Amino acid sequence: AVAPVAGLWWRQALPSRPVPTLFALGSVDPLIPLRGGEVHLPWGNRLIRRPAAISTLEAWATAIGCEPKSVIERTGPVREERYPGPVEFRTLHVDGLGHHWPGGRGQLNPRIAGPTCDTLELNPVLFEFFRRHSL
Repeated sequence: AVAPVAGLWWRQALPSRPVPTLFALGSVDPLIPLRGGEVHLPWGNRLIRRPAAISTLEAWATAIGCEPKSVIERTGPVREERYPGPVEFRTLHVDGLGHHWPGGRGQLNPRIAGPTCDTLELNPVLFEFFRRHSL
């Protein structure tokens, strides 16, 4: 199983088997914007264009044999979506969270990484997810 946090990939991945996946994303992440767009990188002082997070989530769903369209399981400060398929694939969208670990200390500069919030404590969620998906 894999559980990316505040990160996406830009090239098409082709895993050798369906991989259970749990994504956690902040709704106001200035480095990984949910709707995509221009991002100012603080290192190298560069402006780049990032794709919408939803595009990469749909591509990953397809790569692991899941439906590319998600089903909303829960709304509120933490929106949970599920991509139906042969393995568990869920996303957690944390309202008001920038590019930080959900429930972490948020030690990145908010000017670069956006705001922190304590809406979700991700560590126990990940522990349970990996416990369910051990080989």
